[in-house]
Amino acid sequence: MQCLFIKLLGTESDPIIGFTRLILPKTIKTLKWQQVGEQYIIQFIKNQVNLDVSPHLGFSGLQHLSLVLNKLTDRLITTITSSLPLLVELELEDRPLSYPELPDDDLTNDALKSLGLCPFLSSLLIVRSRATNPVACFFRVNDLGMSLLSSSCEALESVTLGGFIKVTGVGFSSFLHSCPNLKKFEVRDAPLLTDLAFHNNDTGVVFHRVELKLVSCNHITSEILSELASSTTLESLDLDGYYRHWPKSSK
Repeated sequence: MQCLFIKLLGTESDPIIGFTRLILPKTIKTLKWQQVGEQYIIQFIKNQVNLDVSPHLGFSGLQHLSLVLNKLTDRLITTITSSLPLLVELELEDRPLSYPELPDDDLTNDALKSLGLCPFLSSLLIVRSRATNPVACFFRVNDLGMSLLSSSCEALESVTLGGFIKVTGVGFSSFLHSCPNLKKFEVRDAPLLTDLAFHNNDTGVVFHRVELKLVSCNHITSEILSELASSTTLESLDLDGYYRHWPKSSK
């Protein structure tokens, strides 16, 4: 077996001790786990890696990890990056019921740089969903955190970021400058994202990618969208439900 998908009913507070002791086959390459508590998945990862007979064989050779959690923390990020160095795709979505009062229970700038310990990482999703809390967002990550992340993960080809309300166009644009192979860029719930993220005063629009999606980014104007539409490589633009496609033959 190379792929395992676990979806638990109930809440993250329900006992799932038995799952943390589950022994996965050494051939596993993909793990998708929905509705799991942060503390449980941390223990699960550590248990699996401890069972590996040698580095990069067994669970430590995992290439695709997708988690839906009760909360995303620095602890989880550092556990993942120190345990799973061969990751190619990482998807982390949390659905907190309330605002994390302590930095230890939240994601901060400190942990983002550690994603550079996964040199093969090409696809990254980090989203704080508002499914359970309409005002949920990352309060403790700013432009510095985004710059550390983008400069540490230059091999990224697909990036999806959601809920980073303290990050401005400077932070988001760091991916456009640091990741030359970036083909898909998606930003959700970013009130400080502006046209400047996609524009260079000397050369004009700097976004030359295949796919761009902007959801609830209310300070993006029609002027920059018109300029983006003239890009020779932009194939699709998705604006929170409004979709427009420009076939290459029309450019």
